[in-house]
Amino acid sequence: MDTTTRVAIATIALQLVLAVPSAIAGGPQPCEYPIEYRQANMILLKFQDALTTERWQEALLFCSDRVRKAAQGWPTPKEFFSKTLPLAKVVAGVGCPYWQEQHNGAFHSYGLLIRLTEPRQEPLVQWYWNMFTTNNTWAIDWEPVAIDLNAMIEKQRAEDRDHRKRVETARSELEPKLRTIKTHLTALSDHCVVGSPMLFRVELMNFGKSAINFMAAGVEYHPLRLLNEKSEPIPFVEAPAQIVMREGVVAPESSEILADSIDIAKHYSISRPGTYFVQFDGAPLEIGARIPRTDKRISSEDEFVATSTKLPSNVVKIEVTTGQKE
Repeated sequence: MDTTTRVAIATIALQLVLAVPSAIAGGPQPCEYPIEYRQANMILLKFQDALTTERWQEALLFCSDRVRKAAQGWPTPKEFFSKTLPLAKVVAGVGCPYWQEQHNGAFHSYGLLIRLTEPRQEPLVQWYWNMFTTNNTWAIDWEPVAIDLNAMIEKQRAEDRDHRKRVETARSELEPKLRTIKTHLTALSDHCVVGSPMLFRVELMNFGKSAINFMAAGVEYHPLRLLNEKSEPIPFVEAPAQIVMREGVVAPESSEILADSIDIAKHYSISRPGTYFVQFDGAPLEIGARIPRTDKRISSEDEFVATSTKLPSNVVKIEVTTGQKE
C-alpha cells in the first residue's frame, strides 16, 4: 500500500480575554493553558488598558519594532492608533477569536480577527492583528497603515471573486477523479453474535492514474448504516468521542484504510438474531484538492477544497446469531 497520510492539527480557537472551557466529547473539559498563554494575556490587557486611558507612549512599548517605527511618521501617537486600529473594538475586546500556532511544543503566536463590516453586510471584511514572541518577549503587531474601509471592501470583493473562480476550477478538475475512486466496506468478524463485537473495515480505493486528497473526520467513530431484513433503518446510539480531523493522500492505484475496526455493536442495540445489511454512508469523508490560500496571515497551508459528492460504500449482508447451536 503506497500512501501518504498525516493527521491535520486543527486550529484551536482561544479566547485570551475571557477563558471559556471547551466542550469536547459531549461535555466540558478543564482548560490547561501553557504559561505563554498567561504571558500573552497579560500583555494584551496592559495594551488595552494603556489605550483606554490614552497612555499612547506606554501602549507603543507593547508593539513590534515595525509598528513603533511606523508610528514615528505620524503627527501624534494618538492619531496613529486612532487611524491604524479599529480602536473602539480593540479596547472593548469585541469578539476575540484567537488561534494559536504550535511549534516544537511551544506556543509562540496568537492571532485575532476583528470584523469591520456589519454582521449582515457583504462582503465580510476583517482586520487582522497578532501577538508573537521575540527573545521571550511578546509583541503586538499589525499592518501599520490607515484603515480605509471602502478600499478594503472593494479589495475583498475582488478577492472573493477570484477565490470562487479558483474553487470552481478545482472542483471541476476533481470530477473525473471521482469516477475512479470508491469506498469499500469489509466485515472482519467471521461470525456475528448477539452481545459480541461486530467489526468492520472502511477503505478508500483509488483506481485512477493520479493521486487524490481526502479529509476524514472520525470515520472510526461514525456509525455505519444498519438495516434489518426489511431494509428498514435501525436507530443508532450516539457514543461520545473526541474527533480528530485526518488528512491524507492516496497514491494512484492504491488504497487507504480509513477505519480498521468499527464495532457496530457500540452504536446499535442488536438483540435479535437475523439478517442485517451494513453500509458506510460516506458522511465523514471528503474528497478534495488543495489550492493556494489568499490570506497567508491566517495560515501558511494551502486551502482544502472539497467536493459535495459523497462516496457510500458497498452493502455488506451479515447473519447475526445467538451463538447457540440449534
